[in-house]
Amino acid sequence: MCGRAGLAAATATATATAGLNGRRRRARRARHRPRTTHRARPGTGTSRAYLTCDYLRVNSELDWPDVAARLAPARNYWLVTASAAGAPHTAPVWGAVLDGALHLFTARSTAKARNMAVNPHVIVHLPDPADVLIVHGAATDLGHPTQVPAVLAALEAKYHDPADRAYLPSADPFYDVIYAIRPTTALAWRLDDFTGSQRRWRA
Repeated sequence: MCGRAGLAAATATATATAGLNGRRRRARRARHRPRTTHRARPGTGTSRAYLTCDYLRVNSELDWPDVAARLAPARNYWLVTASAAGAPHTAPVWGAVLDGALHLFTARSTAKARNMAVNPHVIVHLPDPADVLIVHGAATDLGHPTQVPAVLAALEAKYHDPADRAYLPSADPFYDVIYAIRPTTALAWRLDDFTGSQRRWRA
């Protein structure tokens, strides 16, 4: 095909190909872009934007006092740390909330303490998989337990059972460091209302 007819056909083909490629690029971007949807907020009739990322649909109706109140009574916490090379490590720990911050204790010889010495970024979460609370933050080294007597007193008040006292830093010199967790984000949801209960907090 040649002449004007050939030019018109070639132009049409190029236009169609460019349009198809453009649609493919937009589709690829859409697959990787978080989707924002709107739905009525229960009991109010008002609409709120929700960010859908993976399987989570989260709004922002969570404040730090709510998070601290959830952390305070927990007996155990799971602490996730990572080495300088990025190797993850998780361990159960005890702790106490004081002045709105979670304080944990351990020994400097442990893997978690060695990790936090080179990489302070941590995750703390409660053990219950049906009532989830996950806190991301950074661990601040407060030094030897004797340097933070208020934290020692909070730990003794919380773990007051005689069987627990032997494992506190006030009784066991093995525990030689206290950390304060400075939170950056928190995420919570309940299994019985997975979509409706999702809440996020950001510093």
